[in-house]
Amino acid sequence: MKNQRNRRKFLAESSAGLSSIGLMGWAGLTAAESSLDEPASFEASQAEWKSALRRLENLGIRYLNVLPDEGRFLNMLVRASRAKRVLEIGSSYGYTSLWLAEALRATGGRLTSLEIDGERLNEARRHIRAAGLESWVTWHEGDAHELVPELAGPFDLVYIDADKDGLEDYFSKLYPRKLTSGAFLIAHEAIGMRESMQGYLRLLKEHPAFETAVVSVTLEDGFALSLRR
Repeated sequence: MKNQRNRRKFLAESSAGLSSIGLMGWAGLTAAESSLDEPASFEASQAEWKSALRRLENLGIRYLNVLPDEGRFLNMLVRASRAKRVLEIGSSYGYTSLWLAEALRATGGRLTSLEIDGERLNEARRHIRAAGLESWVTWHEGDAHELVPELAGPFDLVYIDADKDGLEDYFSKLYPRKLTSGAFLIAHEAIGMRESMQGYLRLLKEHPAFETAVVSVTLEDGFALSLRR
């Protein structure tokens, strides 16, 4: 009963936080954002970011590892949870990285992003640089299964958009030491690729240290969203 009450309290607080979010104008969240106290400076930084998003969107779906509404959801979740240390496993061309890094500029945090393909990583770097967000991102090129154990951590939020048959291995290398108490662990394509993710979904739904739900914001696919208690 105590866990249920705590969970209801968390959901109520989270819902309140999400409902108060203005994605393009987040007022007074952190000291880091106060550094953008000049309206012209804030508007310029937002214009660069939105322009970088549009460039990728105009290239077509192949360059988008999430849909725009999914990216917006991740951005809001970082802001609402006040996450400062975020890990992205699977940078691809940097579209999700743009959404995550912009939220971390607001919270005063930093994104660590891993990508195995050098060409895609270079593209991701270019898009982040064009958005003026390079100061909020650290890149690592290589196999994430080998890179994750070397990362210092712990992380407040981990987003995984990589090999589905490797999800359980990623989890074993993240939990418990590289996830903070209250951390979010998010895996993409939990509906479209649920067959490939069955073992991971079962592991997280039955794990005593996590609350897990499959969430869709597009009605096309969704996230396995897990909260470490």
